[in-house]
Amino acid sequence: MAGVCGPSRRQTLAGLASIAIAACANRHFETDDLTLLGIKELSDGFSARRFSPVDAVDACFARINRFDGIINAFITLDQDGAREAAARASSEISAGQKRGLLHGVPIAIKDNIDVAGFPRTAASNAYTDYWPAADAEVVRRLKAAGAIILGKLNMHEVAFGATGAVSNVGPARNPWNPDRITGGSSSGAAAAVAAGFCYAAVGTDTGGSIRIPASMCGVFGLKPTYGRISADGVMPLSETYDHIGPICRSTSDISIMFDIMAGNSAPEAGEPVNSLRLGALSRPLDYCDAVFSAEIREAFDVALRVLRGGGAEIVNAALPVPDFDRIIEAEAYRYHAGAIGAEPKKFDPRTLASLMGGAEVPDIELDMARRALADRRMEAAALFHDFDLVLIPTVLRTPPTIDEADDPFDLTDACTFIFNQLGLPALTLPFGVFPDGMPMGLTIGGPPGSETRILSVADLFERRTAWNRRPVL
Repeated sequence: MAGVCGPSRRQTLAGLASIAIAACANRHFETDDLTLLGIKELSDGFSARRFSPVDAVDACFARINRFDGIINAFITLDQDGAREAAARASSEISAGQKRGLLHGVPIAIKDNIDVAGFPRTAASNAYTDYWPAADAEVVRRLKAAGAIILGKLNMHEVAFGATGAVSNVGPARNPWNPDRITGGSSSGAAAAVAAGFCYAAVGTDTGGSIRIPASMCGVFGLKPTYGRISADGVMPLSETYDHIGPICRSTSDISIMFDIMAGNSAPEAGEPVNSLRLGALSRPLDYCDAVFSAEIREAFDVALRVLRGGGAEIVNAALPVPDFDRIIEAEAYRYHAGAIGAEPKKFDPRTLASLMGGAEVPDIELDMARRALADRRMEAAALFHDFDLVLIPTVLRTPPTIDEADDPFDLTDACTFIFNQLGLPALTLPFGVFPDGMPMGLTIGGPPGSETRILSVADLFERRTAWNRRPVL
């Protein structure tokens, strides 16, 4: 590629020119680099024998080996095991035994999710000796569909932080600018997908931990309805708030991953966007603890015009914000209390301080808060009486540098927590860039069980804007 589609000087100097360039806006991009294909494109290529799962795994590891020394997305890799799995998948597909679109596709898993044969460290020295005997349920489903696990991904320590800058193996770095944070806690997952190290990643989200890093790394991240994807075999941060979901490079890839992770027997049909009323959450101080900047407001207004042009009706909307914040710290402390009591120094001091805050919450207060929140969630569907879905920017500021991210929760202007509180599905997708060239994310949320409707809107927006096809600036 040359001219305006070529890499910038900053990309070249960082050694990352090829990482996030899929194509120039409004122009089809053809490439021999398998790591830039979508899941369906890759799967179709397997079926047509243009390339094989072995080729895809080799392409991913070539990129990982070249660039992950900079990005630090992975904690553990299994190159031999992945290549053996790819060889089996290649033989099965050649023999006409293809299991579906994910068969032979290389993916990666956040390191708080059990994968047999890998340690589950949660990026903490307190858990480096834990080796699960079995796969988490979500991993079992993905393996049954034929996915190939490349390795375990870096994360904010025990998932208790929004920056991704606290990890016993060092922070994951943003492929758009390695001096910047990825966001957290699914830091390595978003970085690996944005960098082309894998075709999809599995993350967890307690207050925004899929959507914040996906937004900051310019990719797509889905937090499904609470409980829609099994959390069996996932190290909890807060069982009341934890969600499991995919991070990918397109709406189509998210849909493929979600169907398998949720155990859907068949893909659900989409819904025409021109039949939908979309509510703009235009009072950010209710959800984000910050106001819209001029650049965020402009990008949001453009996004609303795009969706209106696709036939959707846009109205102003609001959601009530429950106040049950202490549930997370209380549940987190109770899970980690044993490890804290045994060897507290194995936790980063910032993580330890956050966990200890939960020791102050009495059991009776925690039980009452859980029951009250469950009642609010039972009423969540009724909140969407006057609109079908809601829209809001995901994060209101550009990612700070890693050196600036000392506070694990220094992202109070992320507009994500309301969806965890109410257990609502929410997707972030790229919708612009900040003046410094770092990506912005747009959130589409909805009532319980509305993932397919959300994905229909995201697909329309993606096709009309092609943000996932823009090069890193």
